[in-house]
Parts: sequence; structure tokens; C-alpha cells
Amino acid sequence: MGGGFKVPADLLVLGLGYVGLPLAREAAFSGLKVVGYDLDGEVVALLNSGRSHVGDVPAADLVEMLANGFRATVAESDVGTPDTVVICVPTPLGPASAPDLTAVRAATEMAGRLLGYPRVGLATLVEELLGLRLEKTHSAADWSTRPLPEEWLRYAALDVEVLVELRDVLARQLTEQGKLEWARQEFAAVLAAGPPEPRADPWRRTSGIHRVRNRRGLAIVRELWLERDKIARQRDLSPTKVLPDRAIIEAARSIPAGTQELAKKIPGARFELIEAAGHFMPTTAPAKLLALLRDFFKGVN
Repeated sequence: MGGGFKVPADLLVLGLGYVGLPLAREAAFSGLKVVGYDLDGEVVALLNSGRSHVGDVPAADLVEMLANGFRATVAESDVGTPDTVVICVPTPLGPASAPDLTAVRAATEMAGRLLGYPRVGLATLVEELLGLRLEKTHSAADWSTRPLPEEWLRYAALDVEVLVELRDVLARQLTEQGKLEWARQEFAAVLAAGPPEPRADPWRRTSGIHRVRNRRGLAIVRELWLERDKIARQRDLSPTKVLPDRAIIEAARSIPAGTQELAKKIPGARFELIEAAGHFMPTTAPAKLLALLRDFFKGVN
């Protein structure tokens, strides 16, 4: 929807994905006037037509939301002046598919160093300044799971609930020490620096690669790593959820002779055994092993 509707809103939700849309639903069902903003025009058009792109929000709920006054837009001019704004941008995920709090930790650590704290980790400063201990019960869970279990949602909410309070405490201490402007300059420098250059040969960081001691094995690691990375991007999965590092290393160290042996060498991979790809002798070239793995990858879910 673009331009000219400017609904008086109690709540503006920025980002209408798997977090923003359920939030907008609950707010709309509670009687609030809700406007949703998203950069994707196709998503906005879909929502305004009563169709949902988020599995947790069925079309029937969306129709009811629209009846309650909910509207989605791509136009900033439609937003008006809401009472409350909630930002629900995509959550970056780390290698284990857990929420990536790198930026939060970096800012916290920088403020801690400027204040002279000997230990500046996020969990340490939360305990030191707020007297609270961050729970790590589900830190190793697969956060690409949908829908997220209720217990995980509570864990995620509690994990970030204290961040605003921590920010306020750090800002107050930086002000008291006359270092707030220093911190702002440091943060601005980090933002201006942009992302680091892509690492050369990132496949060389495969966990356990030190166990591969010949060029042929390294060639296998490289090809499997590249294939895994391509499929992970296509499926929007963490690479280790497609194929764990240990599977790549095991395949490179002892080339499987067929699908049955390959299945034993790569436990934990997210795929099905869907067809045999021939029999391979110990002299098999990396390209042939890669072809075998590609047959397995066809079943990535």
C-alpha cells in the first residue's frame, strides 16, 4: 500500500516477518490500532489482501486483523505518528543457528573497556552491574526450527530483556566519567568501517581440517564445503545444518565406496538417502565423491 492512508496508530511494527507479524496480530486482537511497515512490496500487498506468508499466522487471523483496522505499508508517509514503535528486523543467526548477538556484545565490551572493567563480556557485565545471571539453557538449540517452542520464546525474551537497562547503566557511568562522547565516537567508527573483507579460502576453517594431511583430501574438503555453502544459501539454513564439519572431514579422510558407506561416514546430515550414485574405489577423484554427495543433498529439507 503506498501513500495517502495515514491511519492513526497505537503501534507501528517495523518488519512483518516471523516475529513482526505475530506481534502485530496479538496487538490487533487486543484492540490496538496497528500499522505494519515492510520494505517488501509483495509482502505488503499479500497481507493487505488477507493472505499470510508466515506459518504462525493463518489467513483467517489476518482477515480478522484487517477487520480490526490493521494495515501494512511500504510508504513512510503512511505511518503517521504512532504511540509506540517496535522494530522487528530479521534476526542474524550464528553458525549454530542461534541468535547472533555479536553487535550487542561488541558495543557492551567497548563501553566496559572505556569504563575500566577488567572483564567486559556481556554476561559478566550483566551480572556485575545488574546482579542478574543470563540463562544459557537453550543457547545451543536449533533456532531455525519453526514454530519456535513456547519455552524457547520465553528464553529469547528473557535473554534480551535486560539490555535496555544495561545500556542505561553503562551510559550513566560513561557520563559520570566524562567518556560518553568517546564511546559515541567509537561506535560511529565501527559503523562507518563496514563489514570485513571476505576471508580468503574460508573452507580452510572447517573444524578438524588439521586431520586431513594430503592435497587430495584437502581438495575434497574444499569441494564439499563450497557445495554445502551453496545449498545452505539456497535453503536459508545454517551450513552445519546441511552437513556438519565432521562429516566433511570424515569423507575427505576415508572416501566412501557407495551410499551405504557414505551414510555411516556422515551422521547428523539433514538429508535422505534417495538414490545410489555408483561404486567408488579408493582412487576416486574428488569430483566423483562430490557427485555422490550431490545425490544426497537432493533430499535436504
